[in-house]
Amino acid sequence: MTKLSANASAILKALRENAESETTDKAGRTWHSVYIDNARPSGMNVHMFAGYLSALEAAGYYRPDSMDTTSSFGLVLAAKGK
Repeated sequence: MTKLSANASAILKALRENAESETTDKAGRTWHSVYIDNARPSGMNVHMFAGYLSALEAAGYYRPDSMDTTSSFGLVLAAKGK
C-alpha cells in the first residue's frame, strides 16, 4: 500500500479507533463501519479532512459506505491482526 503522510496516518488511526460494526469483502478483507466525523482532528476544516479521506481511499484504506445516504459513515480497512 501507499506510504501515508503523518496527518493521513493519524486520521487512519482515528478512524480505526472509532470503528464499529465489521464486514468482510469478497477478497477476504475486513472493513469496519465508522462515523467519520468522530475521526476528524479538532480544528481541521471539513474540506481538508475530506482531502485526507480521499487520499486514504486512493491508498486502499478507506471507502465511503455505499449503504449510507447521509455520507456520515465510511468503511475503514481493519489493521492487520485485528
